[in-house]
Amino acid sequence: MGDDDGLGMLGDESGFCLAAGIFADGGDGMEGWLQRSEALASVDRVEEAQEEMKSLKPFEIFQKVLKIGSMKQGRLLGLDVGHRYIGLSVSDTSNKIASPVSVLVRKKTNIDLMANDFQTLVSRLSLVGLVVGYPFSIHGQHSVEAVQVRLFMEELSNTRKLDGIRYTYWDENYTSKCVEALLHPLNLHPVEHKTITDKFAAVGILQGYLDYMNRNLKTGGLPKELSTGK
Repeated sequence: MGDDDGLGMLGDESGFCLAAGIFADGGDGMEGWLQRSEALASVDRVEEAQEEMKSLKPFEIFQKVLKIGSMKQGRLLGLDVGHRYIGLSVSDTSNKIASPVSVLVRKKTNIDLMANDFQTLVSRLSLVGLVVGYPFSIHGQHSVEAVQVRLFMEELSNTRKLDGIRYTYWDENYTSKCVEALLHPLNLHPVEHKTITDKFAAVGILQGYLDYMNRNLKTGGLPKELSTGK
């Protein structure tokens, strides 16, 4: 399938997901990542029309899911943004388990085509928000990969084809390395290895986010308005 055909995706939808806990967040370090993610969202929240696609803090995305969940089905899409491909994962209707979807081929010369792909996914999967993997640095510096992710999301937003959709950034450090370690013994074809890595890295990103939010919701660790669903 060429870049301009259909969704430009590699791989089929799959009903399985990684074993619980493989990509669970790792203790105290997650608190720091969460703070950096919230700070990043605050920078992105410039003056703009209410209906535009925009960045929210991680807690705010989950709050949106809770509000919509009381009225209709609403799921989250996980993104692992790379130079050539974008790995995709989706939450279940209860927003507790992430499963692989497929891999989008980057269309760098025409972001409108990619926006069309995401429009189709929003409709088909009943999406209400995006959880975008972001390589946070413990030193607060922005890597080349981090700049690439931010630019992609800005360009996607500027198409105005995803108005009403909100997104947040979540730490993606080590997710791809974890998947590569699992796949190494299988000796897969390089293309197959890459697409599976991207797809399951997206699962790791989204699952880590869902685990953190649901665990803190259960223990009362989320802001009060999220715990009550208001």
